[in-house]
Amino acid sequence: SRTPTINVVGVPNDIEKDELKEEIFLQNPTLRQLNSKFGEQGEGKFAILAITKLKNNDELSRATISVSNTIRDFIASGCNDRIYLGNGTCKVYDTFHVKRCFKCQIFGHIREKCDKTVSCGFCSGSHETRSCPIKSTSNLTDSCCSNCKNIIMIMSITASTLHTQ
Repeated sequence: SRTPTINVVGVPNDIEKDELKEEIFLQNPTLRQLNSKFGEQGEGKFAILAITKLKNNDELSRATISVSNTIRDFIASGCNDRIYLGNGTCKVYDTFHVKRCFKCQIFGHIREKCDKTVSCGFCSGSHETRSCPIKSTSNLTDSCCSNCKNIIMIMSITASTLHTQ
């Protein structure tokens, strides 16, 4: 099973990966204790994967961190999904890994392992998304979710295939 990955939002832009881990442990001593007690490869896992600048804020970033179940549970229940950093707290969110094939648009596998027919991710036509004739000449009201379209056909139901958000 995959170990949990979290996003910590509100990290200062000027901090490096190794500094960030040390700062988090310094201001959240229980996380350091769990890491020390259970070890980096076990239930004490806490590995900074990436730091990415936020699009809507020039001064803050998002840190993506791989953690053990024990550490994730502690942050969720013992810290109310927040950790101390700098002069305040940062919100912690779970990251979900969802595979989606960009050939057939079905979830659960990737293009390289797909044996299904091509389906456009914009209009669900029988062509690749990058060459969609509708996408370049229309607005979002012409989009059509291929997964919803297939379910509607299979189940003979009426529902919207337009997802604007």
